[in-house]
Amino acid sequence: MVAVTQVSSINTFFELSAGSLRIFQRAVQCIAKLGRDAAVIFRPEELVIHGADDGHSAASQFAFRRNFFRCTPSGSEASVQQERRVVVQARGLAVALRGSQQRTARR
Repeated sequence: MVAVTQVSSINTFFELSAGSLRIFQRAVQCIAKLGRDAAVIFRPEELVIHGADDGHSAASQFAFRRNFFRCTPSGSEASVQQERRVVVQARGLAVALRGSQQRTARR
């Protein structure tokens, strides 16, 4: 059985398998160690997580291409035609993903 979690924004879904979830979670943890906020950028061909420290002297970015996900939005959907950005609290996202990983382990 493949466990799936969804990251959504503006009716756009990117589904992760259990293995991809662990990798995605580690990327978010790296961003959370760097700074307070994380920008999650939804593009037609990828999902990007970007973070910087409070002084903006260091930054990190992880890009996950379409084939990293189990399922991605179809290119015909209007919400995927252009880039969308959401700024979230990095540690909050890391905690939420840790909870998702624990739920998938129980299944």
